[in-house]
Amino acid sequence: MMLNPERFYALPAAARGVCWLLFTLILGGLAWWVVLRPLSQQKQAGEAQMTLLQQRLITRKRALRLLTPPDALIEQQVPSRAFSPLDFQVDDARFVSWQPAIKGGTLVLDSSWQPVPDIFALLAQQDMTVTAFTLEPVAGRLHFTLQLEPNDGR
Repeated sequence: MMLNPERFYALPAAARGVCWLLFTLILGGLAWWVVLRPLSQQKQAGEAQMTLLQQRLITRKRALRLLTPPDALIEQQVPSRAFSPLDFQVDDARFVSWQPAIKGGTLVLDSSWQPVPDIFALLAQQDMTVTAFTLEPVAGRLHFTLQLEPNDGR
């Protein structure tokens, strides 16, 4: 069946406008059904998945909070002191020199045997790691050379 465009042009202007409006609405509805509706459904599915993930994260966060120590235990930990080579000027040990490097430095002390363990303990309190050291006897004393680096484990 052939459509005759002369019939359409013979209609009054108002009828042609209504036909054009209906055609446009039907075409718009079809475009919505084919293109926009699936996108809307995908968006809703994504939002539902996001809500589910947020709920899982909240439960994991709550479980993690139960594993963290209370604030009282954190406050009881002794904070480390800042490193200063002058702290090693004690009775049985004498500070000789400090050569800073890009990361750490070299500390040289003259001491007897007794303060050597205490020097390591003091370095641990100041968050310094001994990468190398030497003990050389010089005139009845020890020439103690330490290679130090800050402890990055904190």
